[in-house]
Amino acid sequence: MDQTAASASDVAAFMEDIRREREQNRQAIREVVAAVRGGEADRALQAICHAADLYISREAFLRIARLPPAAPEIQDAFLMLFTSNGDSLRSMVNDDRVLARALRVLLRSYSGPAVRLWRGELAANARYRRYGASWTVSRDVAEAFAQSEIRRQSRGGTVVLETLAPPEAILCARALHPDHLESNEQEFIVDRWKLNKVQIVSRFEPLASSSWGRK
Repeated sequence: MDQTAASASDVAAFMEDIRREREQNRQAIREVVAAVRGGEADRALQAICHAADLYISREAFLRIARLPPAAPEIQDAFLMLFTSNGDSLRSMVNDDRVLARALRVLLRSYSGPAVRLWRGELAANARYRRYGASWTVSRDVAEAFAQSEIRRQSRGGTVVLETLAPPEAILCARALHPDHLESNEQEFIVDRWKLNKVQIVSRFEPLASSSWGRK
């Protein structure tokens, strides 16, 4: 086989690999949609995790966001997943708007009044309004998060945020969920684009890296 033929063969093999990868991704997203629609919690979580393994979480959550609310069994199971792996999910989706829209499908909705909430946040995130979704009804809990030595090693330190979240901003009230009443975090999950005024009520200066671990 001459060099030209070998190059053409390599290109064809490369294109076939791309085609197979795209088909695998499409199939994985179809399974996510089917699983969420089907109402089986284990199947839905497995499909969502498989999409994450393929690095297509954003595409999968875009499709989820177009669906009607998931079955209560899926919503309860996903709340557990989000509670323990929310930061990782946020990073994998890498689009907070898409994530917020999908959470309206994957979590039990809230139907109560406005709630005053606090959040411990990195100062840099607060500056650019990149607040995370998990807030708390306890200022003490928010301050404990903000005063974490690891978090305070970030540039600019940390802050405590306060807001009066309107009902439409609250995606889920984990604090009111029967399975989470004993949680010390008293957590509410919010859509930051639906919040009104958010103010900084406390600041904690950054710690030098060398101070971490001191008694």
